[in-house]
Amino acid sequence: MNHIKRAVSTLMAVIVFLGVLVMIPQTSANAAFVIDYDVTCDAVYMVNLDTGIPVYEKNSEKQKYPASMTKLVTCMIALEYYSDPKAENVTISREVMTNETLLSNGVWSTGGLKEGERLSLKDLLHCAMLPSDNYAALAIAYFISQEKGNGTLLWFIDRMNEKARELGCTNTQFMNPHGLYHSAHYTTAKDMFKLAEHAMTIPYFAEIVSTPVYRRPATNKNPDFGKEGYRLENTNMMLSTAYEEKGYYYQYVKGIKTGFIGAAGHTLATYATRNGYSYITILMDDGAKKNSDKNYCMIDAKALYQWAFTSLDLKELVSATKPVTTVDVDLAWSVDTLDLYPQDSFTTLMLNNVEPSSIMVKKKDIPDSIEAPIKKGQVIGTADLIYGSEKVGTITLIAGDTVERSELLYVLKLAGDLFSSPVFLIIFFLAVFGLVGYFVYSLMRSRSVGSVKRVRRYRRM
Repeated sequence: MNHIKRAVSTLMAVIVFLGVLVMIPQTSANAAFVIDYDVTCDAVYMVNLDTGIPVYEKNSEKQKYPASMTKLVTCMIALEYYSDPKAENVTISREVMTNETLLSNGVWSTGGLKEGERLSLKDLLHCAMLPSDNYAALAIAYFISQEKGNGTLLWFIDRMNEKARELGCTNTQFMNPHGLYHSAHYTTAKDMFKLAEHAMTIPYFAEIVSTPVYRRPATNKNPDFGKEGYRLENTNMMLSTAYEEKGYYYQYVKGIKTGFIGAAGHTLATYATRNGYSYITILMDDGAKKNSDKNYCMIDAKALYQWAFTSLDLKELVSATKPVTTVDVDLAWSVDTLDLYPQDSFTTLMLNNVEPSSIMVKKKDIPDSIEAPIKKGQVIGTADLIYGSEKVGTITLIAGDTVERSELLYVLKLAGDLFSSPVFLIIFFLAVFGLVGYFVYSLMRSRSVGSVKRVRRYRRM
């Protein structure tokens, strides 16, 4: 008998486990939507900014080296301290131009900076963000630390990490302001999205990163720049028609920052907008061994944007003016069911071939029936919106009409509740038991008295 019980218990456990698996929404391991494209980059996080919905992700929480995407944080912090960077002047120090890390990596100033050169913070930010000048990033960090902190590079790096934590980055640590290799300098695609999203809310930041070419004017150390200025070309080839043949250019891209180091491959933070929709996509580690290798971050980004802009639309799945389900009503004389409406219309990003009629409304915490009285607009419960096996949202359901209570039905219910309540049943049975006991007692007593009387009569005789 025991072995039969064990077998039944095991079978029930398996059934429960399989039931749980069925109930859990089954999603593609690394994507919010299924795409017909083989993404090369090892880590990707793409978010629709209009809804905050991630539409594609792959290894989005995997630690990666950000490379020069780091500079977007440096630039962001600078612009939070100085909203008018053209009004600030910076002198490039010897400390910057003789930095051991930069020199040991064989880095030169892609922005044409020189020791002792005096230029505006605006020009310096363009040097850091367009040709990705590491000396410019370092100069920005020292300038802000000297003006706002204790003058050390560590002070600025602490601000970078504080900002990351403030924006909800939980797997990010910066060790320098430029992004050259450091084993403890890392982030994730998801964290980098949070940083890029915030940065793009700063007006001047968005202007800088969307500039294909900038010409910085002549300075005290570079007087030969002339009237045309020194040409700074953006390393983001998605911004320039000159790279259309390579497959990089995409007309809807408006920034943000590229990067490369040998340990990270190419990296890219990019923003694009079209027909009222906006996206930020972070792509990391395309496997490149040299900066001159084909940039699959840009190839992937372009393909993802083309897919998103042509395949996804905001759709109203349920309307606040249309009922989505019903519920049974008790204690109402002429009403048996009540229509439930969404408290608010629900709109979300969906594949453009999805029809609202294909969305299933699954009640969550709504009872099988509710009792009158009910007021129109009264919250009844919630429901999940299901497409296929995926939950796409949750809505609050409210009563579509007012339903008055029938007092007769209410009194009958109270009586029924009373007669069926455990307390009443206990009292009833105790009363019955008492009556029965009293009857038996009375019967026995009357018999006893009768016997005594008969005995007395017999003695008198």
